[in-house]
Order: sequence, then structure tokens, then C-alpha cells
Amino acid sequence: MKRNERTYQQWKDLAERYFEAETTPEEEKELACFLATPLSQSKDFEELRAVMGFMAMGRATHRKRQVHTFRYAAAAAVTGILLTATVWQLAGTKDVCVAYINGERITDTETVLNEAMKSVGKVRHNPEEANSLEKQLTDIFQTLEEKDTLSVN
Repeated sequence: MKRNERTYQQWKDLAERYFEAETTPEEEKELACFLATPLSQSKDFEELRAVMGFMAMGRATHRKRQVHTFRYAAAAAVTGILLTATVWQLAGTKDVCVAYINGERITDTETVLNEAMKSVGKVRHNPEEANSLEKQLTDIFQTLEEKDTLSVN
């Protein structure tokens, strides 16, 4: 039935069924629309107006709470991710000295630095050796030049 085709008594009966929880969602929508008409302004429908108004406010408030809850949950998730990333970043930047000597892992800082200095010392450029190498090369090439000049004469 359409709401315009109902009589005053049918609306009262529908209101009674509403209070007994025997109406369909469509009938409840019809009742809500009926409450906006002048016919519903009598004392017979005061209780129905109060209950349906209370329910409408409750639904609106509940929706607002869901939105706020979702926002709080999203903010908490973002905060948790940022906190986790920060802790992970700070914990991951700890300085560690590690050396593998003869297949053995050594993490003692002093031992690792001593071994590193020994290795650097073995390959370090010695200026005295460079001078002696340069001197040897100069001697070799001078000797060759002297032989060339001797054989030309």
C-alpha cells in the first residue's frame, strides 16, 4: 500500500505493529514519512514521533562514532608504523667492527682495528722505496744512453 492510500486507523495499526517490532523496513520508512504530514500531529502519534526521533538521532550519532573510530584507528596505525620505522632505523645504525681472519669472525673492536692497521702497513707506500726504485730506473736508462752514445762514435 502507498502511504497516501492509508486511513487514519491504518496508520494507528501500523504504529502499533511498529511498537511490536512486526513492521518491515519499508513500512518503517513509510511511517517516518507519515510523521512529517499534518495528519500525524495528533496526540495518538506523539509516542511514535518520540521513539522514531530518538532512533533517528541514535543512528546519526552511531554513524559519527564509526567515522571517529575509523579516524582514530587510522591515526594509531600511522603512528605505529612511524614509530616502528624510527626504532628500526635507530637500531640499525649501530657501528659494528667485524673482521674475518682465517675464516673466523672477530667482532672485538680493538682486535679488528689492529688487524686492519697491519694490513694497511703491508701495502702502504714507502717513500724511501719509491726513491730507490726511481734511482734504479734512472741508473738503468743512463747506462743504456751511455752505451748508445759510445756505439755511435
